[in-house]
Amino acid sequence: MGHFEPRHVKRWALFGLLLGGLLLAQIVVMVPKAALSQDAPQGASQGAPGGMDGAFEARALIQAVFEVVLSSEISGRIDRLPLREGERFAKGDTLLAFDCRTHDASLKVAKATLEIAALTRDNAQERSKLGSIGALQVGVAKAEVDKAQGEADAAAFNVDRCHIRAPFDGLVVAWMVHPHETVAVGAPLMHILDDRDLEIKIVVPSLWLSWLDVGVPFDIHVDETGETLKGRITRLGALVDAVGQSIPAYGVLDKMDANLIAGMSGTVRFHPPLNGSGQ
Repeated sequence: MGHFEPRHVKRWALFGLLLGGLLLAQIVVMVPKAALSQDAPQGASQGAPGGMDGAFEARALIQAVFEVVLSSEISGRIDRLPLREGERFAKGDTLLAFDCRTHDASLKVAKATLEIAALTRDNAQERSKLGSIGALQVGVAKAEVDKAQGEADAAAFNVDRCHIRAPFDGLVVAWMVHPHETVAVGAPLMHILDDRDLEIKIVVPSLWLSWLDVGVPFDIHVDETGETLKGRITRLGALVDAVGQSIPAYGVLDKMDANLIAGMSGTVRFHPPLNGSGQ
């Protein structure tokens, strides 16, 4: 049988090492490429076009511009709640009324005290003309009128606060109380909103700030109604979320749709200019 000389063995060993190195290098190059293809940013959430037509997409929420929880400014027993949840009201309508008999009585006392103080002041002024009393007594009588007037104003203010009136046109979202309950000062009473003044809140990647600005138009496809409506950006958030690298943007619809309700959501599509990178 033949045999290899030492120089042939070294030659074949070197050839095997070179071949193994080439195969290993090929594997190392292919693995990162595969990983990158799987982990590459997808869709508008990473600042890339989310649609086949190059549009940029983001999720949006339809919300009320005016939405508040009204609290009690006085302590007392609730007398009536004229509206139910979901019912509409106009600005100035009474939304809740307290049992106001105690405050009404306090106002009557304050008005009577004010009347007495006014009569005392007038009498003091007449006596001062006759020289029977001095300027000090007249000044004290005038001060008593001012004091009584302040107490009457405070009592009238409490009577007015017995009725919670609507600050705007809108709807009752929810009640936190019931008739005949006694509540303390500061207790939450009701949740209301203005459903005729809605805005669109969109959370977008901060990279979009290279082209997104006030006045940029958009389309929104509303999930609940299936409609696609047009709008425009009216303002941008004041702070970028450092963790999510996102920022809120706000817009309004060109034409309000009667089917929209606060809390609905949808997908907003932008068509930025060709020189807007978004990357």
